[in-house]
Amino acid sequence: MLGYTYLDADSDFPPEHLTITRFTEQGVLDSDFAAGGHLILPNLAIEQLITDSSCLAIQPDGKIVISATYHAPGNERRLSGVLYRINPDGTLDNSFNTTGRLNVMLNGGADITSVNEMQLQGDKILIVGGVRQIDGEKGYFARYNNNGTVDMTFGEAATPGVYVLNLADTTLNALIQTTDDRFVGLGKSGIDRDEEGLLIPIKGLLLGMNADGRPDQHFNRGQPVLTSLNEQLGDNWHAGFMDADRRLTVASVHGSVHFARFLDNGLLDTHFGTDGKVDEDTDANAKPVFLQRRLEKRFVFGGNTSGISSFLGVLWAYWS
Repeated sequence: MLGYTYLDADSDFPPEHLTITRFTEQGVLDSDFAAGGHLILPNLAIEQLITDSSCLAIQPDGKIVISATYHAPGNERRLSGVLYRINPDGTLDNSFNTTGRLNVMLNGGADITSVNEMQLQGDKILIVGGVRQIDGEKGYFARYNNNGTVDMTFGEAATPGVYVLNLADTTLNALIQTTDDRFVGLGKSGIDRDEEGLLIPIKGLLLGMNADGRPDQHFNRGQPVLTSLNEQLGDNWHAGFMDADRRLTVASVHGSVHFARFLDNGLLDTHFGTDGKVDEDTDANAKPVFLQRRLEKRFVFGGNTSGISSFLGVLWAYWS
């Protein structure tokens, strides 16, 4: 299990620190993992954990890969993405970037970078997020080798290891791995809040990519799919999956919860719901958002929807 904990209980506002806990099949703490079943990854002095940013994946050899995003103390816009790899016994894996920790540094570390999702792709590590450049934040894909070095076969020749969208004010929130090592990035285009912090209209974004980290010409001719299926506030895609017919079902949380389905070429599947989408009359936290394919053409949504006085954790099941 991945979460966070507090180390300075005497402080009025103690910072959160990333932690991972392992249990046995009987549901008790696994004493063979780290210290009594718990591993705490303390923040550095120059960073504070963004608690809903972390992801976890387990390699075939049992090693655990974790991603997270931090911000500078007192500056929530100064972001830094980090990857960790943990041995099966709960120790940092020194064969990964020599320390078990890797700071994601695009453009030589000059650009502010978040990591919003991480997935394993064979023996590689694939991540997406946002990178802040001179002309605004842009969504990006990056891939790392098993030892933590940049995968130089991925992305454009001018920027090996990374592909940055040529579209300002975008970010990628999630990944769907499809077929033949291809994948689709999900996210949004546009600034989603005004100066007072209120939600404003944006567009959802999907971009299909080939295994080499370049746009998939079969998916909308290699161009981003920009959507405004919610007429009031638009879309912000946060999760999705591919079904047995290679269709992509995605979930948006931006003022409301709604779902849509796309064909494998990027076109909206109008046979799904009402004209390609399903609306739920409720809002939800942007994270966590889960969308899981099930058997017999069904899927499940998990998230924290708006309640009377706070957020309410829900699971909703749908027919595909």
